Amino acid sequence: MKGLRRLLVIIAVLIVPAGLLIFGLQGYIVRNAVVTAELVDLRAPISGDITRFDVRRGSYLPARTAVVSISDPRRDERQVEETANRIDRVEADLAARRAELAALDSEIDGLDKRLDRSLDSLHADLALRQEIAQAQRVGLVARIEYLTKQYERAKRLQGSAASQSAMEAADADMQEATAEMQALDLTIARLAQQQGYLADRLLIADLADDAIAVNGDLRDLRQSRRESALAIDLLQNELDALRGEQASAARHLAKVGTVELELPDDSVVWEVHKSVGSSIAEGVKLLSYLSCDGRFVEAAIDDSTVDLLQPDHPVTVHLYGSHVEIPGHIRLVYGSAGEVSAQAGLAARVGELGGNDAVVLIEIEPATPEARLHRLCDIGRTAWVEFDGIGLLDPLLNRIF
Repeated sequence: MKGLRRLLVIIAVLIVPAGLLIFGLQGYIVRNAVVTAELVDLRAPISGDITRFDVRRGSYLPARTAVVSISDPRRDERQVEETANRIDRVEADLAARRAELAALDSEIDGLDKRLDRSLDSLHADLALRQEIAQAQRVGLVARIEYLTKQYERAKRLQGSAASQSAMEAADADMQEATAEMQALDLTIARLAQQQGYLADRLLIADLADDAIAVNGDLRDLRQSRRESALAIDLLQNELDALRGEQASAARHLAKVGTVELELPDDSVVWEVHKSVGSSIAEGVKLLSYLSCDGRFVEAAIDDSTVDLLQPDHPVTVHLYGSHVEIPGHIRLVYGSAGEVSAQAGLAARVGELGGNDAVVLIEIEPATPEARLHRLCDIGRTAWVEFDGIGLLDPLLNRIF
């Protein structure tokens, strides 16, 4: 009997600590957990009436879809229409002014060419008259030289009535030729001056009557062109302002008019608050939805375990009623006084939290196609989680030491 008792004691001393050690190395398990996701509210961007509402609670939308249309019957399009009419009128005026400017440019170009031809003709005429005058002057110089010799000869023969008469006649001819030379020199100088005026495009009456008339017409046309160009600038500024006003009015009309609201890919409608025909105000919540790609598990743990958990710590999630293991990792850990579940905007929360329960948020893989279509991406399902690498004794030892 004593030997049996001794054997049992030896077995207890050897096996029980080994069993406790093995059991302590097993993963730390938390059973108070739930699959959840972040809720997003879809709100009305304008006031009006709901004319389309194509989803109901639990609808799964695999691709981006327009689900709600809102129309405001009180919108006023008269400002946009009035601005459009004013734009049409200004554009018509602008087109007419530009056509007028093009016509003025064409006419000015024609008169410029006509003036150039007239001035070229005047230059040629003056040049010819200058050549004639220069030739006449050469003849007068020769005549004056001849008359001067005649006068000198008559003067040497002075003493008879005939020589006196010849000297007087020669003197009279020489004075006449000299006067003619002076007049010719004035003509040559005037012609040279006129050539200078023409080179500077200064026109003289009686010399360039046609050119003066053309130049006057050009002056009037250029003034008209300046006025037309100024009118075009003013019309263009007015048109730019009207287009800006039209764009602003159109944006306002779009905002207060009709809008279509979409949900993103892989969305599940969680709650529906309105329906077709509802009259709503801007900012009213229409529905709430979540993304099947952004799933979490919220689990309650004892505060004493918080120091053992770090962000990105690996976790294995087990859904109750399923043999599938879902890998995940810790995203956030909140202390027991955080009241995170009530404030985080999640679709589902752990049922009850004790006074010392902290909350850990675990990010898990996206939902399977079956879960998306038939089980609302498993949102709301209870689960138990296993924190890899943390044994059962670790929280106890952490609390004691």
